Amino acid sequence: MSWEDSSQLVSYVSALARPRGATYKEPPCEQAWIGMESSTEALDGVTVHHVAVVVPRIEDYLEKSMWREAGAIVHDPHQHARLCLVRLVPGMSPPIELVEPVGEESPTWSALQRGTTWHHICLRVTSQRHADELIRQHRFLAVTGWKPAVLFDGRPVRFAYTRNRELIEFLSEDRPGGQ
Repeated sequence: MSWEDSSQLVSYVSALARPRGATYKEPPCEQAWIGMESSTEALDGVTVHHVAVVVPRIEDYLEKSMWREAGAIVHDPHQHARLCLVRLVPGMSPPIELVEPVGEESPTWSALQRGTTWHHICLRVTSQRHADELIRQHRFLAVTGWKPAVLFDGRPVRFAYTRNRELIEFLSEDRPGGQ
């Protein structure tokens, strides 16, 4: 079976999750946006880049997984972790980031102690300033400063918790050294 785009995969997985014989009716989403135009302006240029899973060892995880490597496994000394992007099929978006903590000093070490688990969602933003404004506007708790991400060619990342205790990684389109 091949997928033309990720929306077909999402539809397929959603259909599997529904009870047999149940139908799905799209909710009237437009009503939810009435009066929210000003709060959504800050979201212009924000896209989901990836979601992350914490795993004990990337190679062992991939051996038993349907995901396939989309790039090399790299070591990021800032995160004390080995990292790898994976996809179900080439070009699928968004990819999954596998995060393997390297030692107890890794920020993801305690998450791993609870087992393999979803860890964070990464939002790509136009600039560091844009992300900082979103963090301020939505009253998120920034838990790191901006650091270069080895997996993303040194582009800066920053982590923050939402008021619902969801961990968000912001990946800036700013290039290291203003490139």
